[in-house]
Amino acid sequence: MSSVTVNEPVLTITPEHEVAISRVVAAMQAEPDYPFTLDTLAEIANFSPYHFARLFRSLIGIPPGEFLTALRYERAKQLLLTTNLSVTDICFEVGYDSLGTFSSRFKRLIGLSPAGFRALPAVMEAFAVADLPPIPTVFPDLGIPARIQGRVISPPGVSGDWHVYVGIFPASIARGNPVSGVRIGLNEGFALQHVPRGNFRLLSAAVPVDAPPTAHLLPQATMMVASYPDVISIETGHEQYDIPLMLRPPSPLEPPVLIALPALTLPAVFALPPARNRDLLMLATATQD
Repeated sequence: MSSVTVNEPVLTITPEHEVAISRVVAAMQAEPDYPFTLDTLAEIANFSPYHFARLFRSLIGIPPGEFLTALRYERAKQLLLTTNLSVTDICFEVGYDSLGTFSSRFKRLIGLSPAGFRALPAVMEAFAVADLPPIPTVFPDLGIPARIQGRVISPPGVSGDWHVYVGIFPASIARGNPVSGVRIGLNEGFALQHVPRGNFRLLSAAVPVDAPPTAHLLPQATMMVASYPDVISIETGHEQYDIPLMLRPPSPLEPPVLIALPALTLPAVFALPPARNRDLLMLATATQD
């Protein structure tokens, strides 16, 4: 029996759609711990669940459930750095009832365990991570010559020293460790080599170098972002991309940058001469657990 593939019509996003999705995003941001369902969110938007889900993904880049998860873990990051609440209390505070599930997903999305993330400001101060030279994140050499290169461009009037993180991710959200990534300076070129086969999104986030550690770890208020609008497809392994990325303030409709950006620089910590203070070295090691 032969099968027939029916292509869904292309969605046209109207200003009314953007207003409706903005209303939903605001509701999720106000109460990220609330057990929103697809039906509840669709009702807020005044669309059918099916139409709402398609609109949300088309406009935001990820499904509504993933967006809500990102907001919950962004809230967990804030609580870890700004309160003395235990990890268990934070787990319940952001709407989860299983500490094991919360902790394992936190590490997968953020790149560090909750305890490691909470310790990261002290690691940054002790090892002067902000002053380390730009280095690529350590990734295995997959032997594939595909290459993504380009330049990150600052908006007019923006200058100074910034750490600019560029990476490719499987989805339109900076979560977990990038498939390949690098840290550069403002208005500098980047090159991501040995990119594996697959479909990726190119994302970038920039944070002022002189910002305190918490601003690097909770960068929403101070950072700039950039993203390539098209999917980057690596099929033969020999593709070459040359992409300009224009930095801008983040949009309220964009999912938060979940990955702990300074953690991408931690390999340089372990390349330093042995620290005289053994406790600090143990603290840096703890962030990798």
